[in-house]
Amino acid sequence: MQKLVTSLVVVVFSFSAIAQINLDSLFGVWNDSLQADSSRLKAMHKISWDGHIFSQPDSAFFYADLLEKEARKFQNKVFIAKAFNIKGASFYVQSNYEQALDNYNNGLKITEEIGDKKSEASICSNIGVIYSIQKKYSQSLIYFQKTLS
Repeated sequence: MQKLVTSLVVVVFSFSAIAQINLDSLFGVWNDSLQADSSRLKAMHKISWDGHIFSQPDSAFFYADLLEKEARKFQNKVFIAKAFNIKGASFYVQSNYEQALDNYNNGLKITEEIGDKKSEASICSNIGVIYSIQKKYSQSLIYFQKTLS
């Protein structure tokens, strides 16, 4: 039994070390102004979503805000919408559904504008889940149907 516990501890520490190296690498890309703008935006998206959304939603929001500001400089609507989606998710994780809905709706407007059907469906699904949690089933159904279409 002790060998099993020791093995699990080693595996957990190995994965957390790998994750830390990955975040360090992503921050290196983000901070390197010689990198392509799209590479820097992708790095910040991964930092915010993969690195923080479920463990540190406040940090995820902070990094998503940086992502949005940088994406606005380049008028990159895809990453502006992604930033709103992360912001919405950060509020969702904290059960702040009204702020989550505000951010999801901002992202939804952009995805509809640029015709990004995959992201649009994802955001509609997120909105549907929140309405379902709030027991607003008719609104939830509307967004789940939008997700399917």
